[in-house]
Amino acid sequence: LEPQSLDEARGVFRRACEIHLAHKHTMHLQWATFEERHGDLTEARRVLEALETSVPGLAMVRLRRAGLERRAGRLDESEALLRDAVAQAKETPHLHAFYSIKLARLLLKLCKNPSKARGVLQEALEISPDDGKLHLNLLELEVSGDPRGSAEGVQQCVTRALAAPLSPQTKILFSQRGLQYAEDYGTSVHSVLTVYEEHQKLLKELGNKKRVAENGDSEDPEKMSKGEDGSAVPAPPQAPPTMPHVPMMTPPPPMMGGDMSAAHAGYGGYGSWHQQPQYGGYGGYQQAWNYNQGYYPPS
Repeated sequence: LEPQSLDEARGVFRRACEIHLAHKHTMHLQWATFEERHGDLTEARRVLEALETSVPGLAMVRLRRAGLERRAGRLDESEALLRDAVAQAKETPHLHAFYSIKLARLLLKLCKNPSKARGVLQEALEISPDDGKLHLNLLELEVSGDPRGSAEGVQQCVTRALAAPLSPQTKILFSQRGLQYAEDYGTSVHSVLTVYEEHQKLLKELGNKKRVAENGDSEDPEKMSKGEDGSAVPAPPQAPPTMPHVPMMTPPPPMMGGDMSAAHAGYGGYGSWHQQPQYGGYGGYQQAWNYNQGYYPPS
């Protein structure tokens, strides 16, 4: 009906949403889009507000409201809606982190206020220190700043991530990113070597933990072999694999993979770490670097 008569199409939406499908959120969202497309922002706002009142707690409705205000040029209203969502979601860590990232994007990319964006992410990390996506977004915020003043912030992000309850694989990739940044923008070779030594120490430490977990207790009864007299004899220990000094010679898996993939599925698509060419470095090592080239990949 829309091409023939806007009033008739509007009447269909109204009857459907107010009488027949009062709680079907997808129909209300279509109605709000219809009103916005035809310039009636007031009615679009009313439809979305009424939907959020009747069916509370839907993230897509709150994001649609924030998007409507952003497209209308009312960034302060968009920010207020997202801040309210962050405040209401404090008892639900994964939802709190989700809204915090959305708010930080708005503050950084459109409001041009990295200080506020940083504060939002840091506060979210106090609630969800094990959320790798929050660590990643904070790191990318620091990396996107002026290299002459961002080195300390980048290293603080890396240090925070290494101290957080993240997977060993993720910690290694954060450490790699810190070393990558030091090599690209470090002001002295001594600072780069310091970061490199810390990275090697981390690789060795995590490698030792992994070997211990894989080998287990050498005195495990199940690993005891039988001697000629029937007595239990410890099985000969196997030499652990040598930890290579050259780290990560093959491209690592995505930054947010492994044990965090399920938690991140609800956030939408985020960019993967793009492989960079191998090159010589300190001590003759070569490294395949993976990192996000922008602050926020397309979602």
